[in-house]
Amino acid sequence: MQLAKKSESRRGRRRISASLAESKTLKLYQEGRRLLACADFEQISMALLAKAAGTSVGALYVRFSDKDAFLNFVTLHTFLSAQQSFERACASIANHSRPAEALADTLIAEFGSEEFAGIVRMAVKRGFSELRHRESFHLYRSFVVDQAAEILPDGSDRNQKAGLAIAIQASFGILTDAVISRASPEPLSLSECRDPIVRLLSAPLGKTKLRKSKPAKEPAQTRINKV
Repeated sequence: MQLAKKSESRRGRRRISASLAESKTLKLYQEGRRLLACADFEQISMALLAKAAGTSVGALYVRFSDKDAFLNFVTLHTFLSAQQSFERACASIANHSRPAEALADTLIAEFGSEEFAGIVRMAVKRGFSELRHRESFHLYRSFVVDQAAEILPDGSDRNQKAGLAIAIQASFGILTDAVISRASPEPLSLSECRDPIVRLLSAPLGKTKLRKSKPAKEPAQTRINKV
């Protein structure tokens, strides 16, 4: 009991606020994403993560109270980064001659990343026990819906916006199912998802003259650092 108290006290000293602006936290984040791309989160221990990042377990515990806190950090910042990427892509989607295809390709490119797919799988699986673990993923999906609605022309009615929201949510469902049902050794390929997603998105976007957009400015580094 005394040894346990000493260990808890040691881990509680010099608590560092986890931030991607700090090099060691950034390295832990990057290695966590790489590990989650090829292994289930339940297989990844704090010791394995520390070894992959070339640091000590103690360095992990002064930043994160436990593995759950670390996984929450990785999940949150992954989906915040995805929001920024989609925001930057919106102008090219709006200005594209075939916006449904451009939007489909943007979503597929994000989900097609092994690291992003690994975070999606983790968020969904952890969400089975506690829905809060999916919250960042749901916020990302809602962000995509809201940003996509902005490219619709002024005067678009509720039905147009609702149709686009449903099409995007259905597209997320197709892509999420594709990444969570994949066997680990199998290479990730989402090319078979493209045609059904384009068909879904073509209904609300195909015949609509979209609002032309200027490229988004690089966001200020207030929430996360670009990695």
